[in-house]
Amino acid sequence: MDGVIADSIDDLYNSEGGVWNRITSANLSNGGKTVTLKGINKIPKYAAAVDMRGNTVSSAGNYTISIVVDADGDGSLYEPSNPATITLKVQ
Repeated sequence: MDGVIADSIDDLYNSEGGVWNRITSANLSNGGKTVTLKGINKIPKYAAAVDMRGNTVSSAGNYTISIVVDADGDGSLYEPSNPATITLKVQ
């Protein structure tokens, strides 16, 4: 998300229907601007969620969140998706 840096202290992700996992340094790249979560499709009926409780936005405005999905992770059978974006509006 533009303007927000993830860290491995307070931030969590949920991909297994109620099980929250701590984001570790292994999940982070690009100075904390990129969070990579692997294996989140193990249980298809659950959505993935990220709780960035250690972060605040610096000011009101629009913040872009981009998501890319790669069906086979590090494999070469599928290409990553085009980025999907949503805008978080902070007033």
